[in-house]
Amino acid sequence: MPDHNRMMEERCRHIAHEFVERYYKLWQQSPETLHKFYKPFSVFTFSRDSDGFQSTTTGQDLIRNALMIAFEPFWGQVTMVSKSQVDSQMSRLGGLLILVTGQFATYDGYCQHFTHSFLLDRQELPTPGYFILNDFMRLVDNSHQPPCFPGGGVPVMPTEA
Repeated sequence: MPDHNRMMEERCRHIAHEFVERYYKLWQQSPETLHKFYKPFSVFTFSRDSDGFQSTTTGQDLIRNALMIAFEPFWGQVTMVSKSQVDSQMSRLGGLLILVTGQFATYDGYCQHFTHSFLLDRQELPTPGYFILNDFMRLVDNSHQPPCFPGGGVPVMPTEA
C-alpha cells in the first residue's frame, strides 16, 4: 500500500505541475481562452488585499468576463510569472486540489504577489482529463511581501518575442 500511495502522490504532483504550467502560459499569452478550463457550474472567486475587493462568479461565460475584468490592467503587460510553491493533493473521486503561491512582473517593473487555488474535477467528455470546478485567486498586498524574484529569481515562462 505505501508504494501505491507514493505513486498516487507522484501522479498528483505531475498533473498539478502540468496544469499550472499550461494555465499560466495561457494566462500570460492568450487570457481570452482561459474560460475553456471551466464548465457552466464552475465557480471563480477573485479578491484583492489592497482594497478588500472580492467577487464570486458562477458559469463559464460569466467567469470569462470576470477573468477579463479582474486582470484587465495586466493583459499584455506580464513579462514573467514565477511560482514560489505549488502544492497539491488528491480529492475525492479523483479530483485534485492545487495551491499556487507566486508573483508576476510587468514590463514597467511592477511586481504582484498572489495565491491561487484550484479544485480540479475529472471529466470524460469532450476529452478525458480535468476541468476547474472551483478557483480562488487572491492578489496579495505587496507592502508586506519580500521583493519579487529575490536573487534574480527564475521566470516560469517568459513572454515569447
